Amino acid sequence: MISCSENLTDKKLSQIDTDSVDPSFLIGEQIDGPANIRTRPNGKISFILNDGVNIETTPPVDNWLQVGLFIDLTPEQIKTSVILPGTVLTRDNKAVGKTIDTIDTWLDNGDAVYINGFSHTKNIKENSYPESYLTHLINQGNTSFEAFKDFMNQYKFEVFDGGSLTNLKEYFIYESLIVNPSPRDRISLLFNKDKLIGLVHSRPLQTQFKTFDLIRGHKLTVTDDLSEAEIKDIVDKKIKFYNSVD
Repeated sequence: MISCSENLTDKKLSQIDTDSVDPSFLIGEQIDGPANIRTRPNGKISFILNDGVNIETTPPVDNWLQVGLFIDLTPEQIKTSVILPGTVLTRDNKAVGKTIDTIDTWLDNGDAVYINGFSHTKNIKENSYPESYLTHLINQGNTSFEAFKDFMNQYKFEVFDGGSLTNLKEYFIYESLIVNPSPRDRISLLFNKDKLIGLVHSRPLQTQFKTFDLIRGHKLTVTDDLSEAEIKDIVDKKIKFYNSVD
């Protein structure tokens, strides 16, 4: 028996205004700020991020989530591995915020470093979540490949070659580094020729399409009229795939 749940929410999808999404942002969410980033929920302020800064996030818990991003390091910071209070934070030589306290860093990438902390959900632009934009699209009822091209380009979806679903074409984005330093997919779009027949996702979707449990937090949402056997085949193959990766 395939485990299935209706993924319902009280939010009206018609209220999501995708025209307000900044077309310049890359993969991930945007700060609605300036916003304080704290050491823990309601904790001490660690640094501040400017409005519109691209970030990665974890799923929220009690209206708080972790946010993270890569920033540039100066030669002195590379030597000391310390970012002091009052430092202007930059990415690609553009100011993105400033430190309030000394910052701990991780995932050193040579002349850049990953920083993270906690922020309230109100500090994230709602329409910049890829799941919000995606559910708006699929609830329009148009499942053609053409309808998803702008969305996939904007969030930098990649073609998944060598996957287990050899009869389908898969396009995916990774889950955030802050969730898993060796991330699996956050969203995978499944196309049969030029038609979206379903999607695999690691975060909730605001949709009334039938959703089936996979493993490791992943779910399959079916957007086409598939038979139970076809759904079971996808579920079984995706579970086998996730069992085969770290």
